[in-house]
Amino acid sequence: MTVTDGPGERFGLTWPGRAECLRVIGEPPTGALEPMPAESVDWDTTGNVIVEGDNLEVLKLLSRAYHGAVKLITIDPPYNTGREFLYPDDFADPMAAYLRFSGQVDDLGRRANAAVETAGRRHSRWLSMMYPRLVLARELLRPDGAIFVTIDDTEVAHLRLIMDEIWGEENFVATVAWQKVFAKKNRALISGSHDHVLVYARDVEAWDRRLLPRGAAQEKAFGNPDADPRGPWQSVSFSVRSEGVERAGTYRYPVTLPSGREVWPPAGRHWNGDRVRYEELRADGRIWFGRDGDHPPRVKGFRSEVQAGIVPDTWWRHDETGHNQEAKREVVALFGADEPFTTPKPTRLVRRMLQIGTGPGDLVLDFFAGSGTLGHAVFAENLASGEERRFLLVQLPEPTPGTAYSSIADVTRERVRRAGAALRPEAEPDADLGFRAYRLVAGGGTDLTGLMLAAGHPLTAPVEEVDLAGVAGWSVADGALLACFAPLTEAVVEAMLAREPAVLAVTEEGFGGDDALRLHTLHAVRERNRRGVDLALQVV
Repeated sequence: MTVTDGPGERFGLTWPGRAECLRVIGEPPTGALEPMPAESVDWDTTGNVIVEGDNLEVLKLLSRAYHGAVKLITIDPPYNTGREFLYPDDFADPMAAYLRFSGQVDDLGRRANAAVETAGRRHSRWLSMMYPRLVLARELLRPDGAIFVTIDDTEVAHLRLIMDEIWGEENFVATVAWQKVFAKKNRALISGSHDHVLVYARDVEAWDRRLLPRGAAQEKAFGNPDADPRGPWQSVSFSVRSEGVERAGTYRYPVTLPSGREVWPPAGRHWNGDRVRYEELRADGRIWFGRDGDHPPRVKGFRSEVQAGIVPDTWWRHDETGHNQEAKREVVALFGADEPFTTPKPTRLVRRMLQIGTGPGDLVLDFFAGSGTLGHAVFAENLASGEERRFLLVQLPEPTPGTAYSSIADVTRERVRRAGAALRPEAEPDADLGFRAYRLVAGGGTDLTGLMLAAGHPLTAPVEEVDLAGVAGWSVADGALLACFAPLTEAVVEAMLAREPAVLAVTEEGFGGDDALRLHTLHAVRERNRRGVDLALQVV
C-alpha cells in the first residue's frame, strides 16, 4: 500500500501487474456470444440469461446493452485460499487465453499452481483478476443500485481498498457478518464462524434500499391485550436514560398508576416527556400500565404507524439467512447425493440481498455464478413476494472432474433448470422460471447477438425471422434492428427499408462487390434521413 504525499502520489493499493490490469479495461472485446437454445428453458418468453464464458470478456460484450440497467450485483468470487487459481487472464491476449482454457482451440496449456506461489504473488494475481471486473461491473449498475460481495478473511482487507478506489469510499454502506457455520471448531485458535459481505452503492445518496419483510418473530411482538380499536401494538418504557446526568424539573415527576400506586423514574432515568406530554399520551390511550394496572408506564406503538418492514443490520444469523450445510442440502435435494458443486451459498442468504436491494422488474447480475444460487434464489423470492425480478448469470466453464458434468457452467444451467422445475407446481402459470443460455466463442461483430448488443438491445430482446423479398432476415425488438446476412439485391434492400427499422444491418459480403447496389443502399438511407427518418446503416 502506498501512503506518501509527494507530487502526483496518493494513498492507495499497488501490486505487481496493476498497470497491465488497468490497460486491459479499455481494450475492446474480441469474442462473441453464441445462443444455446437447446440448453435453454422457455427461450421465447424468459427474461433471464445464463452465459458460459470468462466474465472479463463477457462484461465487455454486455457493456453497451446493459449500461445502467442492473439494479443489484451479487458476487461470491474465488476466496484465494491457496488452491489452484482458475481464471485464465492473459492481458496480452485475453480471448486467446480463454479459448485455450475452455478447450475451444488446441494446446490447452498449463495453469500455474497457486499453492506453490508466494503469498504476495497470489494476492497480486487475485487483485489483477478482480480489479478490471469490478470496474466494468460498476458501469452496468443503475444510479440507485448496489453491489454485495461475499468474501472471507484472506482478501477482505485488499477487497475493501480496491472497492473504495473503484466505487468511492463515500459509497461504502456496510460490512455484513454472515454466520456461515454455527458449530465451533475446537482445534482453532479462534473458531471462525462468519464470512464478510461488503456492500457498496453506485451512489449512496440515490441507493434505493428496501426494508426487510417482518418475520414471525417480529409479528409476534405485536399484540392487543386491551382490544385497542387501532389494532396490534407493542410498547416501550416511558422512561429513558439520563446519559449520566439526572434531569430534574419537568422530566422527573410522580405518576399515579391505575392501581393507586405512585411511581417515579428509576435512578439515572427520566420520563420521555414532561407532564403535559404524559397527559396527552394517556388521554389518547397510548399509555400501558400492564394488565393489572400496577406497572410503570409504557408507550404503545401501533403496527399500522410503524415502517412496513425492518431496517437491515450487519449481523446475519444462520437461522435467518442460512448456513453452509443448508446450502449443501439444497444442492443435494436437486441433484442427489453426488453433488456436483461443493461450495454453494444458501438461497436464503441471496434472498436477503434481493429483499434489500431489488423490487419488481429489477435485473440482478452475478458474474461468478457458481452453482447458480442467484437464479434459484430469484425464482424462490419471486414466488414468495409475487414480484418479478430477472437475473443474468455468468460462469467460467471450470472443469468438474469426478462428476456427471463437464464444467461448472453445465452445473449452473442444470441447477437453475431443476430449481425452476421444482418450483413450477407452486407458481402461477405465467411465472418466468426459464432462461436463455449463451456461450462465449471466438468471433465478434457479424453475428446477430453481437449486432443486438452493439445496438443496445439486451440478450432477452424478442427476435423474429422475417421474409425479405425471398431471403431470411431478423427483426429484433419489434423491428428496432433489422439484420440480413444473405446476399443482397435491390428488392431485398427495399424490403428492409419498407419495415422502417431504426438500425439496418447488412454484411460486407452481402453486396458481393456490387458498388452500384452499395450506392443505392447508401442513397436510400440518406434520403430517409433527409426526410427526418431516424435510420442508421451498419455494414459488418
